[in-house]
Order: sequence, then C-alpha cells, then structure tokens
Amino acid sequence: MPQDWRQVDVVLLNQTILRASATGNNAAWHCYCPHSTLLIGRSGLHDRITEGFIVECPACKKAKYFVVPEAHDQDRVEKVIEI
Repeated sequence: MPQDWRQVDVVLLNQTILRASATGNNAAWHCYCPHSTLLIGRSGLHDRITEGFIVECPACKKAKYFVVPEAHDQDRVEKVIEI
C-alpha cells in the first residue's frame, strides 16, 4: 500500500501560512527566501524541539524549521513551524 500524501501548513513566525507536502513522518517545503530547492525534514519529538530535528535553510542561513508530529515522537506530520 502506498504512503498517504497530504498537504500540511508551514507556519512562519509572522503567522503567514505556507504549504508543505507530507508523507508519513516526512515533509518537504520551500523556505520563504528565494532559495528554490525544497527543504526536507522528518517529525521530531512531541513535547520539545531538539537540535537534531531542526532544518536550517542552506541559502539564507536565517530560517530554521521544525516538523511537528501529531500525537507522539516521530509520528505523522501535523505541521511545520518556523522557529
């Protein structure tokens, strides 16, 4: 059975909402900067943000993101947040 593809929100610090593609505990999205390559991350811990799960944009080096799991550690993607 193929993985379920869905769209989830990317919530920026200024509360702007972008879109990400998600399958399972993985997500892919574009940074808000002009960088054209997709950023890819997997969901982290449910109760806190840890360094090992932070995705930094390699182009602007300014934007950092965290993929939020739904119910427990490394669960299906709920959303992506800028941190």
